[in-house]
Order: sequence, then C-alpha cells, then structure tokens
Amino acid sequence: MIRPNEGLTMRLGGHVKKKNFFGRCAAVMYVIEYQKRGLPHVHMLIWLHPADKATFSTNVDTFVSAEIPAENTDPYGHQAVKTFMMHGPCGADFPHSPCMDNYICTKQFPKKYCQGTMTAEVRLSKLEAFFSLNQSNQFARTLTYQEIPKHFVWNSNSTSWTPRVCSDHIGRIRTTHHSSGELWYLRLLLTKVRGPTSFRALRTINGIIYNTFQEACAQYGFLSSDNEWHQAIEENKEFAMPRQLRLLFVYIIVNCQVKDVLQLWLSHWRCLCEDVVYQQRRLTRNNDLQLSDNQMEFYGLAEIEKLLGAIGKSLNKFPTFTRTRVTTQRRDCGHVDEKFKSNIGSLQWYTFNSSKMHETYSAM
Repeated sequence: MIRPNEGLTMRLGGHVKKKNFFGRCAAVMYVIEYQKRGLPHVHMLIWLHPADKATFSTNVDTFVSAEIPAENTDPYGHQAVKTFMMHGPCGADFPHSPCMDNYICTKQFPKKYCQGTMTAEVRLSKLEAFFSLNQSNQFARTLTYQEIPKHFVWNSNSTSWTPRVCSDHIGRIRTTHHSSGELWYLRLLLTKVRGPTSFRALRTINGIIYNTFQEACAQYGFLSSDNEWHQAIEENKEFAMPRQLRLLFVYIIVNCQVKDVLQLWLSHWRCLCEDVVYQQRRLTRNNDLQLSDNQMEFYGLAEIEKLLGAIGKSLNKFPTFTRTRVTTQRRDCGHVDEKFKSNIGSLQWYTFNSSKMHETYSAM
C-alpha cells in the first residue's frame, strides 16, 4: 500500500508488466482509495507466472519494506510515516483511543516484531485443483471441467476436488464476453477438452504446443463453424434481457467472423425479440395487441438496425440476410400502426421508422 500519484502508479504498473521486476507478470490490477484523513493510497494486485511465484517468496524482502525511514537520511519520509502511516497511540495508557475496546486494541497492536515478510501458503483455485485431479485420477480425465461438479465436490479446506457421495450436481462455468480475448478461448477449451492436466496441456495438440488458447481452438476445429456464436447466445439467454441479447448479436456480427449471419438470426430471433410485444403495446396503448411471428421478427430487425446505426453500421452490410428477412414479411406487418403500412419492404423505410419508434419510446 503506497501513497499514489496517478501518473506514477500507471508507470509503476507498466514497469511491473514489461520489465519483470518481480518475475514474469501475467496481469496487474490496482485501485485507488481514500481513507482516514482523505489521503489516497493504492492497492495493487500482481499476478506472477506460476514458475516465478516460488522465487519471489524467497526474495520478497528485496522489494518490500515496512521500516520507518531513518530521520538523518530521509527526514521527509520519516516525518510522513510517523505522522500519517503509524497506528496509535493506543494501549493501556490511551484507553480512549478509537481502536480500544475494554482496554484491548481491536487491531491487535502492538504486534510482534517480524524480521522478514511472511508469505501465505499458496492455495489452489478450483481450476488448478481440476488440473491436479486429472494428474492422479483416471476417471476425472474422462470429464470436462464443467462436468466435474457432477461427480466431485469442492473441499474449500483442502482446496481439492473429492469424489461425490450422493446426488448429482450440474456444473456451470462463469460466462465471459467475446471481447475478453484469450479468456474466452480458454473457456471454450474447458467446455470441450477432457482431462487436461495444466494450461500448457490445454494448448498442446498431437505433441505440438500452441502459443495461445485461440490457436489451440482453431487447431481443434472449434472455430471452423459458427457454433461458438450460437453457444454464446444460448448461454446468455437464460439470464440476459432481450435488449442485452440484441447488443450481443450486434457485437458478434460486427466484430466476429460469422459465416452465416442469417442462420444465427433464425436460430435465436425469438429470444432477441421477447420484449417486442410489450414495446408495441406501450407504443399503441393497446394492452390486447397480438403480433404474428413475422411482425415480431420484423420489429426485432428494426431494433437491430437501430443498434447498428449507432455505430455507423447497417443491415445493408448483410445483403442476403436483409433481402430474406425483410422483403418476405411485407404482407404481414402493416396493420399495427398506419405509418408502418407503406413501403414495408424497403430497408430505408424501417431504418427511418425504427429511429422514430425509439424516439416515441423515449418520449413516453
């Protein structure tokens, strides 16, 4: 914990990541807080490469200091630490100190002198324990990571997976966004590869170690179709709102290499359009309004066009998709509102009116 200057903190984080002061750095995260007298300080969390963790624990005192600077060599530092960074005074002589309770310091001061930095025992995460389990358990090597909870139970005390005695459980891996890069591809591998013994093993195929999880996914053939995009929508539709799903759909078709945009829409348009009837009932002030499938899908396309327009894109970019889904519905989408009756097969028509429709929603 150090007194931060935003620029210096960013430089420190850059040095930690690029110059490997503490060892090979996997990631850095920090947050600036304001406590006590309003003085800012930063909490910085640094992830090291597994091979460098043991080395760091033996030489941590070369980087970390909890000593009071000598007054003769660093008078400013000495005064700052003495004034702002020391606990107390408290104890029997100061029973009314805020930290005192029944003549005992609630912060356990004074503490015993410690010659060096104490390092906590490294505890395995659930994923690391899964790798460890696969090294010794033949049955576990037949399972994917999300299948493990069905047959094993997590023991938080020993940080290990132990055989489940009774009752089946369904495993679920935390969802990730496609923009998270390697994390997304790691998750994809964990849902499909059985019995990996390490992160390295996940990237190893037929004896070849690939540099990234994305390369490994490509080599396995997981990226040769649109299955990952279908899977992304399927996994999110259980808890995401329709608008969130439409945002996800737009992100996928704009930023990812989707081979068949039309099929992606046809497979999932219902969950993307679940709120269309509600929106149209509000717009028309008719709580008994019913829409056909064609009408729901058409208005859903208008919502997609609106989202695309906000980022300078349009459904015109996907001509086959546009022709198929817009022009085939012109006969069934005109009776909801008089202003929607003309030129219903025109993309320019619904692009314009989708904007008007959103303006109406905002005004209500």
